[in-house]
Amino acid sequence: IGYSLPPEDQFARLVIGQAIQRNNAKRKYRKPLPVEVVNPDEGVVATFTKLVGPGGRFRQASLQDYISFRRAERE
Repeated sequence: IGYSLPPEDQFARLVIGQAIQRNNAKRKYRKPLPVEVVNPDEGVVATFTKLVGPGGRFRQASLQDYISFRRAERE
């Protein structure tokens, strides 16, 4: 989503966390919603892991590198 989620922004954490929880609750008989966090800073892994839960994956990359990776994956 292009946001570093600083500790001071509790509202953003609440909104994003609730959105993920609600989506997962509606997926009763399926695996949790897969969430992929893309960020060049490895230091945010713990923050986002707590937020996105078991369906989360972290990719250390810039957005541009990630887009290039996904395009290459499709070819």
